[in-house]
Amino acid sequence: ASDVYKRQLDQSIVSPLSSAYVNTIPYSVRKSVSNHLEWMDTPSIIVNSALQMNLENTILASAKFMLNGLSFGFYDFDNNETKIDKKDFGSTLAKLNVPEGPFLMVPLLGPKTVRDFTGTVSDRQSLSNISSNSVNKLSLAEIPVNLVDKRSKLAKNIENIYESPDPYSKMKSYYIQNRRINVYGDTYFEDKNNKLD
Repeated sequence: ASDVYKRQLDQSIVSPLSSAYVNTIPYSVRKSVSNHLEWMDTPSIIVNSALQMNLENTILASAKFMLNGLSFGFYDFDNNETKIDKKDFGSTLAKLNVPEGPFLMVPLLGPKTVRDFTGTVSDRQSLSNISSNSVNKLSLAEIPVNLVDKRSKLAKNIENIYESPDPYSKMKSYYIQNRRINVYGDTYFEDKNNKLD
């Protein structure tokens, strides 16, 4: 019943908002918003890259954060040339071999495993501990913007999931496979297949 409620919430509120966002806001403005939201997540990437002993990613993310800080992240001075891995506390827990746990559909945050949900909460708490009150308020205000922005980017995938005979299972499979590739790299499924052979 809760999954039906979340789907209704998405289709009646979030999806129309995201469609209006795409149809009324020029691409250049949407790109600036996306850049800014990514910039706001960069401190978490820096901290978790350091925790995972990934020195190169820590340095690159730090440099990109400082450079783009000149525009509060709205403009990417690097033109997306510096590729950084998006590390979060969920991926740090994965490196420590903490199990994924059950799959959840969290209101406003979307699909998560228990490990990733714990990581998201920890990342938010860490940001609030190292940031000023103004940055914390800005981050809180951006949660709905981030939701609409992400929903607009995933519109086709989400509609495809809703049209499947079992949307919950398809969403779970889609999320977990993409998350494992993000956490463990593209070789994750190759390694799993080799172990099965």
